[in-house]
Amino acid sequence: MAHPNQILFTEGVSHIFTLWPAINMAVQNEWGGHESKAKRDWMKEIIIEEFGKRGKKLEVYDIEDIILQIMSDEFETVLEDDSAYLVAKDLYKLYQDILAGNHAGIQKLRDAVDRKAGAPIAAANNEQESTSDEGSGDEQGSDAEDDQMA
Repeated sequence: MAHPNQILFTEGVSHIFTLWPAINMAVQNEWGGHESKAKRDWMKEIIIEEFGKRGKKLEVYDIEDIILQIMSDEFETVLEDDSAYLVAKDLYKLYQDILAGNHAGIQKLRDAVDRKAGAPIAAANNEQESTSDEGSGDEQGSDAEDDQMA
């Protein structure tokens, strides 16, 4: 059975990738081909493995290099927005915090993912209400939520 810290770190890595626009865009647009989702998941596994192997010896720039290499090789993408560095920094901090017993970062990531998941529905509701003169806002919101779920 996996150590609780490993479980938390794996969850955190998943959340960080969920919140990273560059990888989401690469997967949505299939820059890595039809296997883009699998490649993203593989990249997460590589990151988790590296932390498992090297632990505290791993530096932010090492993580950034891994991310940049995979994005280039698997998604044919060159990141010029420093997002690979920021993601690497977040991963490094997450790892250090979990080792120190500080789990506040995990909760912040959970909250951010929850907000992101609710954002498209809220945006659809607002758009429906502002573009329609007919019907009540509640009915429009329900339709938008049904569309989003589909």
